Amino acid sequence: MLGAVQRATTWTIDDGNVVHATCAQILDTSTTTGQKQLTGVPAEIRPSAIRFCIRQTADNTTSKISFIRIDTGGTITLFNGTSAVFTAAGQCGIGDTELSWRL
Repeated sequence: MLGAVQRATTWTIDDGNVVHATCAQILDTSTTTGQKQLTGVPAEIRPSAIRFCIRQTADNTTSKISFIRIDTGGTITLFNGTSAVFTAAGQCGIGDTELSWRL
């Protein structure tokens, strides 16, 4: 678990019901190989169906273009490329980025 979304994110919702979220860098020490999740997406910006974005993530000393999954239940899941497996050491997370998804 990487932490709560609210501590590092601002967002707007445009007229087309698209959320534009600006996320500050969120890194944590990786102690497992499992998926990394951000929790606490506020109800007003949760999508009506699972949405995906593509952004850069960090795994130990490696950066990859990766899937980012925004779930209807308030969780954003980071992938390591297309894989759910991360290195169980070093830092992992997401750098300063913008994410957009339809409500």
